[in-house]
Amino acid sequence: MALAAATPRTYEVDSIFDQLPVKASVVIYQGAVVGMVSGYARGMIGTDLFAGFAEESVTGTAADGGVLVTVRKKGYIKLSGVGTAAITNWGAPVYASADGTFTLTASTNPLIGKIVHWWATGVVTVAFNSANTTL
Repeated sequence: MALAAATPRTYEVDSIFDQLPVKASVVIYQGAVVGMVSGYARGMIGTDLFAGFAEESVTGTAADGGVLVTVRKKGYIKLSGVGTAAITNWGAPVYASADGTFTLTASTNPLIGKIVHWWATGVVTVAFNSANTTL
């Protein structure tokens, strides 16, 4: 049935958290793009698998998996420095080449999400989902 009046709805923040084992002797900063390599988390490096965004800063111990990092695996995030993202890039895929470097260029960079809101040149909101980066 088509609406005939305003219909307030309840929305939930779309976020999923997880804790991942950290690679030995690496530092992951809060807000970093987290990549997975050989089953362990680290700050994203180009060809890693996208695991989410770090909710906290952690330092890996001398052994792989000695500490866990909490990551936000799914949700929406406002990012600065997304290349030259313009208002015409709505829906465009966003990639990460490092833990704090974003681009609209695929190359060997992993997909992290798609632009769902434009704020200013290079400043956008990205819908991300590490479990399904094809979105």
